[in-house]
Amino acid sequence: MDKSLTSAIPAVVLNLARAHDRRAHIERQLKGRGLRYQFFEAVDGLQLSSADEALHDQRRTLLFRRASMHKGHIACALSHIRIYEWMIQENLPRLLIMEDDVVLSDEFFVAIANANEWLPDGWDVINFSTAWSSVKGHPNLFRLGPKLCPLASLPNHALTYLMHPHAMAVCYLIHLKAAKFFASKSYPIRMTADRMTGWTEWHARHCYTILPFIANIAHLRSQIDAVPMHCPDSPYNAPPYPWTLRLHLKWREVIKVFRIAKHMLRTAWMYACFSVRYPMARQDIRMRVRVFVIGSPRYLWLRVCNWIRLFRQL
Repeated sequence: MDKSLTSAIPAVVLNLARAHDRRAHIERQLKGRGLRYQFFEAVDGLQLSSADEALHDQRRTLLFRRASMHKGHIACALSHIRIYEWMIQENLPRLLIMEDDVVLSDEFFVAIANANEWLPDGWDVINFSTAWSSVKGHPNLFRLGPKLCPLASLPNHALTYLMHPHAMAVCYLIHLKAAKFFASKSYPIRMTADRMTGWTEWHARHCYTILPFIANIAHLRSQIDAVPMHCPDSPYNAPPYPWTLRLHLKWREVIKVFRIAKHMLRTAWMYACFSVRYPMARQDIRMRVRVFVIGSPRYLWLRVCNWIRLFRQL
């Protein structure tokens, strides 16, 4: 492996000073790999200051997530936002961001070492480990975009466009222009870190991944906040919805139909562009069209049922 290429991309690892076991976990993986990295002190949810808490808007969180954010969510989001701000201050053209519970494969280091060969034009985020919220019967067309091209250094892996919302911010490469966008749109804090980078319907950034995934999460016990997400004593649990908020949520569901239609038009346009540029994408898109014809009626019916159920709950 050419270490000069690997070290050309700076990397930061989010870590709490008191999380020694997680620090050792990531150091074991990075030792001797030639990656130029440094640790970035994460915001501690157990010691969240009143000034940091004031950056969070509970009402807008309910509008975005229909659920509250506890201190761990806020601290994690703040940690990623402060990395973006630091990246802008240092004027780094690209930055690899990792959380300390990531599991990195050998293929990951090969991909990073040869990043200049496969990074597409106009990219914003390369998420190396991602997930997506799934609905039973949800066709693959709505999960991932088409596979674009195989990687020269990893012929069994393909660069894939992330067309639709995805989750997890455990390991991703971010461009400076994307960091500026997220930093400018982050306050007040109203969404989690992975929702911020993964909600493509909101930010319309160009996000990619590599399939099969070359990084994963170790599922270590979180230390950023000891308060469970649904703890009844947590002040960050959602209060009962007032009637004004219930009305607003119902109106947002109506608007969401138009937003999804706009997103689907953008999807069709991107698919058309990919089919012209990438031969591999043409074959993948034909398969997805067949999946769409078969699966879309069931998917739309499930979405209608979900909307009816939501309206009854509000």
